[in-house]
Amino acid sequence: MMTQGVSRHNAVLWLVRQRQVLIQESGMENNKRFSIARIRKRLLE
Repeated sequence: MMTQGVSRHNAVLWLVRQRQVLIQESGMENNKRFSIARIRKRLLE
């Protein structure tokens, strides 16, 4: 249970980092919103 929580936390950190890269590359608010929605979708799957 503890390791699952840690791995999930690491996954969230990785996704946040990926989102920041996407934002920096695009520099567009719409893409930022889209990437957040995509991350939420991935976490829920």
